[in-house]
Amino acid sequence: MLLLMKMLILFLFFHFTINGFSAENGNPETVVKILQKRYSRIRDLKMNFVQKYYASGRKKKIESGQVFLLRPDFMRWDYQNPHTKLFVSDGKTIYFYLADENQVRKSLVKDAQNPLFPFFFLLGEKNFKKYFAKIKWAKENPIFPGNKVLSVHIKKGSSKVTKILLEYHPFQMQMQRITTTNRARVRNDFIFTNIKENIGLMKNIFEFKIPLNAELYGVH
Repeated sequence: MLLLMKMLILFLFFHFTINGFSAENGNPETVVKILQKRYSRIRDLKMNFVQKYYASGRKKKIESGQVFLLRPDFMRWDYQNPHTKLFVSDGKTIYFYLADENQVRKSLVKDAQNPLFPFFFLLGEKNFKKYFAKIKWAKENPIFPGNKVLSVHIKKGSSKVTKILLEYHPFQMQMQRITTTNRARVRNDFIFTNIKENIGLMKNIFEFKIPLNAELYGVH
């Protein structure tokens, strides 16, 4: 019995050292590699999200809904509160649908210049790190106690986004918040809960059909 307890203690020690301690206290660039490797093995994700929008001189906005991600670059954001909106991308085209106005905005994905750029990290984008200028531990406290936060500065001219915060669980190595700040110093916090991985999402949920009589703006 004593031998069994010792073996259990050793197992737990090495488990948390390998999976948690090194990721918690290691070099930030190494942690990013570990996170990216982990997410490169995930086929799809389904999560609840809360988005908090901050801009100087404007009232803070809070929206929520569900997000669906499928490799290599499919995304679907279903906004449910306080208004119904839909943001869909198949990696080439982005559709943004405002249900209350029955308006559709269509645009093309242009590498890191598109607003979905930071979320390619969750899809295991292999070349994502080429946009990073500096990676360090953030001074900002995590939203979830016990989590760690990385601060990533984006190379000038490569994106409208200038800074990203990546908050992750140090043992599960699971991303639970992505915060973006753009050139106009507008900040968006995306907080993820009820995270489900590899549930078998189908490509058809990322298809978008323009609603009847909807106004279409952007590229045609």
